Amino acid sequence: MKITGWIFDVYAVDGGMRVWIIDAQGRKHRLLDPFSPAFYIGGPPASVRPLLTFLSRLNLPMEVTRAVGIEFYSGKTIPVTRVKLFNPIHFTKVVRWCTSAAIKPEGSGISLYNCDLSLPQLYFFERKSFPLAFCEVEVDPSGTIQTVGLLDSIWRTDYTTPLTTLILQMEGGSLRPDHTGPRRLEVTIDGRTSCLEAEDEAGLIDRFDRMLLRHDPDLILSEWGDPYLLPQLMAMAKKKRFPLLLNREPDTGVITRRERSYFTYGQVVHQAQAHLLLGRWHIDLHNSFLVDQTELEGLFEFARLSRIPVQQMARTTTGTGITSMQMALAFEDGILIPWRKQESEAFKSADQLLLTDKGG
Repeated sequence: MKITGWIFDVYAVDGGMRVWIIDAQGRKHRLLDPFSPAFYIGGPPASVRPLLTFLSRLNLPMEVTRAVGIEFYSGKTIPVTRVKLFNPIHFTKVVRWCTSAAIKPEGSGISLYNCDLSLPQLYFFERKSFPLAFCEVEVDPSGTIQTVGLLDSIWRTDYTTPLTTLILQMEGGSLRPDHTGPRRLEVTIDGRTSCLEAEDEAGLIDRFDRMLLRHDPDLILSEWGDPYLLPQLMAMAKKKRFPLLLNREPDTGVITRRERSYFTYGQVVHQAQAHLLLGRWHIDLHNSFLVDQTELEGLFEFARLSRIPVQQMARTTTGTGITSMQMALAFEDGILIPWRKQESEAFKSADQLLLTDKGG
């Protein structure tokens, strides 16, 4: 069977990458693409050998082979060991063990490559694809992808994004809910706004679930969803032992990422804890620099160019997106992407910044 549509979401599951395709009629297709991510180990054989012995004892399905790659700093071709994981859900923990070993005294001399890329990035790099790419996918009866034919270009600008959106906020405007008194939950879909009222918390969750099931939105666009609305809804559901059907992936929870602060262009920016969905998107209008500056159209454009999934791109910086574009080019050219940036950017005066920072 062939399916033509847009790549909506990609994430790791047991046995491969879950790929969601939305076709021109708005139908959602939940598919599986068998994918075996790989990273590379370099260094003197005496330093690498204990790490390979450790990997062999993990009893995980993997393939360890010799390979060569281009070293980034010297441009020379060097010998490396390629570690390919046949199940992508093991990739992150295996990489974590290897990076822990690399920073210990006995691991001196070990260099790791292509290991701190996210799995969706690696998938898009390997498949020469990108978020929201229009493609033709051939699948078998079980929904396993056999081939993917790209019908799009990453540089195209006249693309469409056929998504349904649900807007979630508190009644009465965009004031931060935890800084005001209790207010009703307000939901807007297809241009119609309604308040969700119920006698108790279980009733509220039930009404919200029914609305999600009835409309099945691709995107939940919230006001203060990351720091307040989703945590409150999740707490209510847990307290009442009631299911909250935010994800399209069955039997999975919402992915949370801790809050953080970072320094950029002379100011410290605070980012609230993120709440990411599987098979559906959640974007908080107040927790995304890109959406604030470029609206959704700019966010979609940047996700396509950077090969970073839309939800993650909404909560990262433009610099991270540009770095991902550079890494995609390095990957295509066979350059080994070193683990951890070697040096941080030095302070620049306003004049120096104006003169040098023109890449973005």
